[in-house]
Amino acid sequence: MDLILLVQVLPLALGAAVSPTVLTVQIVLMADGSPGLARAWGLAIGRTTALAVLCVGGVGLLNLLPDVNTGGPSLAEGLISLGAGLALGVMALIQWLRPRAPDHHTKVAARLARIHPAVLVPVGFLWQFVSVSTLALFIPALHVVTSATAPDVVKLVALIELVAITSLMWLGPPLYVSVFGGKATVNLNRLHDWFVAHGHQIKLVVEVGFSVG
Repeated sequence: MDLILLVQVLPLALGAAVSPTVLTVQIVLMADGSPGLARAWGLAIGRTTALAVLCVGGVGLLNLLPDVNTGGPSLAEGLISLGAGLALGVMALIQWLRPRAPDHHTKVAARLARIHPAVLVPVGFLWQFVSVSTLALFIPALHVVTSATAPDVVKLVALIELVAITSLMWLGPPLYVSVFGGKATVNLNRLHDWFVAHGHQIKLVVEVGFSVG
């Protein structure tokens, strides 16, 4: 069934979405009220735009590979998976050897809070391109789509699913606050506290899990 492609993309998209730093930075930024919300939106727009560019560019390049529309295992798939696994393994090792301080996210947010919201759009855009753990799962997910035998419509839906889910950590918080206001802020602050306490372990588990898988 062609819709199985949407299921195949889902775990990679969820893994790529795990970014405790970006999530907690967004929540801390929004503690500054309307100016902070504007900054969070700037960062979210920049990162999501970068993902869209990566999606279009990545699909274009991956469509040049010989395994396009074949649906089976290939040398290209093996090399992409190996590269992604090595990148995640290195990131996991760095996380384990040099865990970030509990106030790391607050310090990042403090620096970003001095920047105009419009400037945070290109900042977010560039930040996305150096987010190794996200790219290490996003690119293999793109390859899953291009190598699948599904119709183009299903592939397009899978790409939209991939970008939407991967963007949840930075796009979800400002959208949530914009719609629900103060109630959303209270809930996000609780989530922030939980991620400050457990974000390092979550990131480590994701990186080790996908690097081994």
